[in-house]
Amino acid sequence: MNYRQIWQQANGPIPVDEQGRSYEIHHVDGNRKNNDLSNLVCITIEEHLRIHEKQGDEAACHAIRVRMHNEAQKGWKHSLKSREKMSIAKKGAVRMPHTEETKKKMSNAKKGKKLSEESRQKLIESKKANSTLNHSAETRLKMSEAKKGKVTWTKGRKASLETKLKMSKIRKGVSKGPQVRVECPHCGAVGGNAMKRWHFNNCKTLFGESN
Repeated sequence: MNYRQIWQQANGPIPVDEQGRSYEIHHVDGNRKNNDLSNLVCITIEEHLRIHEKQGDEAACHAIRVRMHNEAQKGWKHSLKSREKMSIAKKGAVRMPHTEETKKKMSNAKKGKKLSEESRQKLIESKKANSTLNHSAETRLKMSEAKKGKVTWTKGRKASLETKLKMSKIRKGVSKGPQVRVECPHCGAVGGNAMKRWHFNNCKTLFGESN
């Protein structure tokens, strides 16, 4: 039972103002976890805003203004103090893994989507920046240990009959003529059909790596 329900159970329905906005339930001692009835007071939304303005609680003021105007405040940012509080609150929080149903929805939402040229360039620039980072010997050792015995998503997996049929249909429509030799404009490597996978926009030289 939350604090609004506790107050209503003891005092009846929470009133509304002339604009149809619900009154606020304020924690007198400022501790939102203290839902003792003696610590709860019913006040107008304007009164609630004034109290938190005096206390300098910017996050609470922002939340109250959103409720007052039913819209987010444009250009508003958390103060450094508020960001530090949020950071401390998040530390130690355990992230619940996605359910299979959620994973499927996320996968379906991504299907058919293609990155814009702008997004591709941002990814390239991001990889270039990351490639300049030099890991310490300790970090490299940890990464190496983590990779040992790591099972890839394809290892040990078998394609279903439906997948095999799809792959077969795709292959039937692929021309098996002579490969066209192409040259990567970034590193000068020459090859056949597989070149686009490892060169051109995916060339390691774009990311500061050597072939």
